[in-house]
Amino acid sequence: MRIIQLVTLMLILTLATFALAQVPSFEELDTDADGYISRSEAAALPCLAANYDNIDTRSEQGLDRSEYQAAVAEYCQIES
Repeated sequence: MRIIQLVTLMLILTLATFALAQVPSFEELDTDADGYISRSEAAALPCLAANYDNIDTRSEQGLDRSEYQAAVAEYCQIES
């Protein structure tokens, strides 16, 4: 019985860690739904916020979907 509890706890912790490590979608960060991720919206994702000036190379209204996808691939890699 104790082994089952331990295995269950380990599974729960593993799943919780995986859930926390997920990068939010473009839509989740674009809270005002204007099609861009502003600097203030990017603050919800530290890897994005820390590199915002390097990512927003077009200096428009914010990060568009392609800039966001490239930034996530470059700066927000999940360690395994």
